Amino acid sequence: MNLSKSNMVSVHEVDDIWKNRWGKEIVTTRIALDYKYNPAYNAALKEAIQFPQLKFTGATKQWSITNAEEVLDKAVTALQGAGAFFDDSLAKLKGETKFVTLTPKVTEATAVLQGSSVILQWPYIADPATRTTLMNEVKATQGRKYNPDKKTWSVALTEAAPLMDRLSKLELTQATALMNAISDIPQVHTVVVERAKRIAISSAPTLDDLMIVTDMKARLDKHFPSGKELYPFQYVGVQFAQLAEGRALIADDMGIGKTIQALAYIALNQNKLPALVVCPANVKYNWANECRAWLPKLSVAVIEGRSKGEIPEADIIICNYDIMNGRVNDLLDMRINIVICDESHYLKNHKAQRTEATLMIAKGSAAVLCLSGTAITNRPNEYFTTLNLLRPNEFNSFFNYGKRYCDGQLTHFGWDFSGASNTGELHERTRDFTIRRLKKEVLAELPDKVRSIHIVKPSKKELTNYHAKHESWLADYHYHLDNYSMPAGFILNMLTDLRHECGRMKIQSTVAWLKKYRHMTGNPVVVFAHHKDVLQGISAELKKDNWRMGAITGGVPAEKRTKFVEQFQAGELDVMLCSTVAAKEGITLTAADTVVFVEREWTPAWEEQAEDRVHRIGQDSNNVQAIYLTVADTIDEKFNTVVEAKREVLKAVLDGGDTEQRDGVATMLIQQMIEAGELPEDFLKNMKKKVKK
Repeated sequence: MNLSKSNMVSVHEVDDIWKNRWGKEIVTTRIALDYKYNPAYNAALKEAIQFPQLKFTGATKQWSITNAEEVLDKAVTALQGAGAFFDDSLAKLKGETKFVTLTPKVTEATAVLQGSSVILQWPYIADPATRTTLMNEVKATQGRKYNPDKKTWSVALTEAAPLMDRLSKLELTQATALMNAISDIPQVHTVVVERAKRIAISSAPTLDDLMIVTDMKARLDKHFPSGKELYPFQYVGVQFAQLAEGRALIADDMGIGKTIQALAYIALNQNKLPALVVCPANVKYNWANECRAWLPKLSVAVIEGRSKGEIPEADIIICNYDIMNGRVNDLLDMRINIVICDESHYLKNHKAQRTEATLMIAKGSAAVLCLSGTAITNRPNEYFTTLNLLRPNEFNSFFNYGKRYCDGQLTHFGWDFSGASNTGELHERTRDFTIRRLKKEVLAELPDKVRSIHIVKPSKKELTNYHAKHESWLADYHYHLDNYSMPAGFILNMLTDLRHECGRMKIQSTVAWLKKYRHMTGNPVVVFAHHKDVLQGISAELKKDNWRMGAITGGVPAEKRTKFVEQFQAGELDVMLCSTVAAKEGITLTAADTVVFVEREWTPAWEEQAEDRVHRIGQDSNNVQAIYLTVADTIDEKFNTVVEAKREVLKAVLDGGDTEQRDGVATMLIQQMIEAGELPEDFLKNMKKKVKK
């Protein structure tokens, strides 16, 4: 036996210090192999043991292995086979070292249910591209966690189905194997089947399945007064909410009965009462009336204000968003089990107090229904609260959501989540609890809506005032430009002033148009304007002829608004004067078939919402007219061109979220004014210089 230092190997424990991707220093224990350089020994080790169980450290010129006994045995066998001998350090190490236990080698994809989580594991994938592709889909799962010791991933049971959807699209053998392993879990199979049922309904907007309709009608007839029935598609919507276990977004088009579907859900789930309806202030009394009409056996209470007075016990409690924060503790004490969020886009700001208050109440409830015809926006960041309300376990982190779906970018000012990314994936993830039907799809019998522009002629004096306002604005522009003092928002403010002036100059023309229309048809009419003084001017003129009028504006209390709506629908009023902002949602004015707009809005969606106060279920006229009164050769006319051009490409914008859209319209208006010679050619260029000191 030829023993010498040249073929002798020593072993000892050594600290392995490294940094993870976040820069955190990690210290692990390994076993160092000390021997004189020998190519045969090196080759034997590399053949027997793979990285990372075997590593070479260049600084120390030393091989080391994982401190697992089975790995040490492999190293000993390999080196001895190459002619090496071990000194007494080997026996000493085995006697003193507490070896770690290695995870058995994974040979196939596995998925095991532990509590409410699915534990995933799959064999090592040698191809880097395939490995990364599969890993990215797992990492895209909300709330996923990695166990480095066991080399397993865990995902929530509720996330298993979306993960399977993504895996099925990869066309990779490894992805298919993992997907099949997940689907073998009975609980996952149940979730997938139930999800498929909901998707089948949400993917077919015109579905009026006879079995669903017949069954649902029979069940609801027990709760609704005689003669109260839903449209077939509404019965299907209620069934969808039931299948979603009361956590669904009913995103139907405006005017086709989201309120009634929510009341039907309450009727079927009276064992979960009390219910809370949270809505805009201007529609809470409308909700009260609908509750009493459809569910007369249930008690209804309306919260009137922010005071700390006791809330009456009732089956259905109605509260507006603006006072939610002040009454949240009182409502929590009442143990609300069903929450209905009407116009849920009011909760777009996930940090707002009313949003936090609503989330607190919804957290402990058995069911949450969100109602909004404008819930899905161009900016996914405004959609998060709705998703968090409906699927709190899946969408529980705005930061993670923002990075995935809002094109999250780290800037000098912090994270920017104003963009959009992976929108197709977001749609797939939400379609099993979101249902949306359009009027044109489900209400073929609803009359057509005709939009037209009527040119009106103001007086010479009114036109003179308008042009004076324009010249004053232009003079201000040159003054600020010369003095390097351009105020922020200068363009928007001045365009708004010109629009306002157009509204004022149309007061007399509007009154003349209304008198002519009334004389010819005898029908009631709805008038929309943006500014309060414009509506007041029209009202003052109509009073001279004893017109019967109602008003829905910011200054009219909600209870009085409801009374005006009732009178209008009963034929007791000749005209309803409305603020576009205050009356664009939640009311029905189908006694009229004509809507007149005195002023245009920056956002086409607001105008469409206002039009649909008339163009909705209950309208029996052959067609609905939306008349836009316009003054030629003014910014009024340019508004028509720009907004109508934008109408088909710009989607509905959430309440208060119209800045991006408004800026786009403003730029187009300015460009038209430049082309008309009303502004200098370099106007936009100068404004972009941001010359304010």
